[in-house]
Amino acid sequence: MKLLAPLVLIFVLFLAAAGGSAFFFNQYQKTRVELENLKKVTQVGTPEETQLIIDKVKKHMLLPQNEIPQIATITDKSKLADQPFFAKAKNGDKVLIYVKEKKAILYDPVGDRIVEVSPITLPEPTTSIQLQPTVSTNSGTLKTTPTTTVTVKPNLTPTVTSFPRPTSSLLSPQ
Repeated sequence: MKLLAPLVLIFVLFLAAAGGSAFFFNQYQKTRVELENLKKVTQVGTPEETQLIIDKVKKHMLLPQNEIPQIATITDKSKLADQPFFAKAKNGDKVLIYVKEKKAILYDPVGDRIVEVSPITLPEPTTSIQLQPTVSTNSGTLKTTPTTTVTVKPNLTPTVTSFPRPTSSLLSPQ
């Protein structure tokens, strides 16, 4: 009887450990599947999604024909509150950025409407300067200058410049 109690205790601990392992493995599998599905859904810039958005916006205005825009989805409007271009934006809205044409379009896919259009100012590309070491001899003495690298990285966030919309009195014939 004394031998049976420790065996029962070991068996119960084994079952608890196996059950806990099975539970956490199942949670891991569910999380992994959800992550894979989320990656598929939120993948921005797929050719199909880009073309679908372009086709919808084309119904409302003429778009540049010589380039495919970069498309961003607004996920947190509060981070954009200080920029006038995003004043009427909502989470889920799309921003089409035409780099060559220097134009940004804010599009609401739920309401199927263009919210804002504005020219953009893009920063200059990164410039890197590297100074090579020099070796000079003067009377048998060897002198070296170390290599110095200077990298200039501008802010790569486009700056959106907003212009006031014309009022109806400016558009009506006199």
